[in-house]
Amino acid sequence: MIKLICFVKRRPDLSREEFRQHWRHHHGPLIESLPEFRRHIRRYEQNCRLDEDYQRENGGGGRADPRSRGGFDGVTVQWFDAPRDFFAFATEPAYRETIYTDEEKFLDRGALSFLLCEEPTTVIGEESNRVEAGVKLIAMLQRREGIDREGFRQHWSQRHASIFRDTPELARHIVGYDQQCRLDRDYDRDEGSGYDGVTEQWYASLDDFRAFVAEEAFSEKVFPDERIFLAPERTQWILTRPPDVIID
Repeated sequence: MIKLICFVKRRPDLSREEFRQHWRHHHGPLIESLPEFRRHIRRYEQNCRLDEDYQRENGGGGRADPRSRGGFDGVTVQWFDAPRDFFAFATEPAYRETIYTDEEKFLDRGALSFLLCEEPTTVIGEESNRVEAGVKLIAMLQRREGIDREGFRQHWSQRHASIFRDTPELARHIVGYDQQCRLDRDYDRDEGSGYDGVTEQWYASLDDFRAFVAEEAFSEKVFPDERIFLAPERTQWILTRPPDVIID
């Protein structure tokens, strides 16, 4: 199984609500209704950004993060059995006439960022526990200059994951935590200059997430470790509400 994870941004002439209405009530059902596309997809979900999370970019309340940028409005996640199924989906003859054409009505296509990822590795929590989560963090990560793919993956999956899993004051806030490494063949799109993996974390509520980042262990352990293997200024992350599942 592989996953397509795509950070999306609305057209500048649309409000958040106009974007959400079109994405959820027109674009999603369009893909779901067409057999030539649905047959390739195992699962398809839309993750809409929380209104409260826009405060990071607008200079509002909450914990401001200097890495905040991008202005994304949501994240599309699609599951495929294998890379060939994704490419079959994207090369369907009707793709440009239907999906691509509809995307131009509500998306800033030039601002899209996406990865094809391997099957998730679960660090914390069972999948069944996540249905009760109220907030999801989704982040695209890029490795620090001088670290190769394997070095990034080893550090991320071992040392970095253990900080979250084995530090009680951090782990107690997290309902679920998955890591997804980028497929090697996907690097051909950008010659290795793009992102290397995607983190997905689930929290019971926005207050739980805020309590998590307010822990001393977050500043003392998470940030310093990120600087060892990540390019923090390149991290893209948003907080979303629970996903709308279009195909399952």
